[in-house]
Amino acid sequence: MQTDDNKKLLEENLKVSKEILENTKHIRSSMFWSKVWFYIKLVLVLIPFILAAIYLPPLIRQFGAGYSQLFGGSEQGTILQQFKNLNPSNLSEILKLAPEGARQQLENLRK
Repeated sequence: MQTDDNKKLLEENLKVSKEILENTKHIRSSMFWSKVWFYIKLVLVLIPFILAAIYLPPLIRQFGAGYSQLFGGSEQGTILQQFKNLNPSNLSEILKLAPEGARQQLENLRK
């Protein structure tokens, strides 16, 4: 009797161990693919930032050059300082494009 009980217990233990092994394999596979997808998403998020760091500075410099020509030189400073240094001929063109309320504010800043 003792050996039959032991044999049943061993068989049951073997069955449960196999189920645990199957579950462990499934969990490891899920963890592996979870890590793979994490790195894929990380790369997809970082690529635009890396490309922006490479390609945007020259574009910003080009924009800045055109912007400084509008203000009559390459002086750096705040927008308000640049607005005060604005060429009068360019100012009248800008004021023509501005809405009435903004035009009044811009003229007050110019004084």
